[in-house]
Amino acid sequence: MKLPTSLVAVKKISSSVPRSSFPAEEMEKAAHLIIGVEGTINPIILRRTSLESYEVVDGHFEYYAAVRAREISPLKGEMIQAIILEPENEKALLDQVDLLRKGSNPKPLPDGSNSDLDFRFANLEKVFQSQFEELRKDNRNLKQSIDEVASKVQNSGFSEKLIDEIVNKVVEAARLTGSSPRSKEKSIDELKQNPLDLNLASENELRNVPGIGPAIALRIIERRNMKGKFTSVEELSEIEKVTKNLIDKNQWREYFVIRDSST
Repeated sequence: MKLPTSLVAVKKISSSVPRSSFPAEEMEKAAHLIIGVEGTINPIILRRTSLESYEVVDGHFEYYAAVRAREISPLKGEMIQAIILEPENEKALLDQVDLLRKGSNPKPLPDGSNSDLDFRFANLEKVFQSQFEELRKDNRNLKQSIDEVASKVQNSGFSEKLIDEIVNKVVEAARLTGSSPRSKEKSIDELKQNPLDLNLASENELRNVPGIGPAIALRIIERRNMKGKFTSVEELSEIEKVTKNLIDKNQWREYFVIRDSST
């Protein structure tokens, strides 16, 4: 079945859509373009209402542009190219109109939307939230494991010193396992570039220093509270289980500074 087009007199066509529905400026521009080539590249779709009259099914804007072209130039705007619906092709043509013509115009985005940018940010937020929840879960599991180990060791009758050593080793091993070698090296390098003030460092900051676990970090803070500020890194050897050999081995002098309290 071929798809014939016809030239139909504009005056024989009517439209159910008001002319005021379309911008006058755009209609005027389209009318002059139609006059320029004496036709339109987009045939309108018509349905026959009588032997010599038609109504617009699709292409209402083109129709009114042709009406305006006829008003400007009766000769050049007298006819318009059209496809007339017939019983044998009506369904196929209307399906094409729905799919091709209406689908060729992109649907406007809802008000307040920034295309797919909002969608990407929403996905990114979900990823961060998921990773954060995973980290919280890992920390809870780690704490539970440490508590269980400490409880079992205490019940076994081991000395407090041995218990502290075991807990420190468990925490240190977990910390090393939970971070990549590269991130660990980066953290150590940052500490060397920005040493901690031994008299101001918090428990968490102290635990970032190699060789210092929770037990030693707490003892450092207790020492500060009881005896006052450190005057040198070597004074760490006054703390239980901290020796000069341990200070040298872990290079604590590179990670700590003693700042003048007057500054």
